[in-house]
Amino acid sequence: MENERYAVIDAQGNVVNMIRWDGISPWRPREGHRAIDASNEPDAMIGGRYEDGKFIRIPPPPPEPLPPALLRELAIQEKRQKDAAACDRITLLEYAIELDMQQGGEAEKLRTWKKYRVLLNRVDISTAPNIDWPTPPDEEA
Repeated sequence: MENERYAVIDAQGNVVNMIRWDGISPWRPREGHRAIDASNEPDAMIGGRYEDGKFIRIPPPPPEPLPPALLRELAIQEKRQKDAAACDRITLLEYAIELDMQQGGEAEKLRTWKKYRVLLNRVDISTAPNIDWPTPPDEEA
């Protein structure tokens, strides 16, 4: 006989383990536990429940919130990345204008990117993770 998937259930109805077992070999769950065939039960999983003949999937707990100091550090890094990207765009536009190589609308793009960079540097990172970042000019609708 092929091994089937069994859920090991404790006395309170918690699924404490999932095993492969043929259902007839000498293995038995330890005292106070029982093994229920879960071969065709997608909701049978460790951490779940078994109540009234049905497996109940219990979602995992939400992740622990990150410490405020780490949130601030992540916000600082994100701000630096956004600022570096804006600086790169501004530099290229300034070169095009300075070298008289600009194309349609590049002077206005330069002004828009500079405004974005000012707004970006005014962002208060102490509100992390709920930061209202300005939208980069090339992402505006």
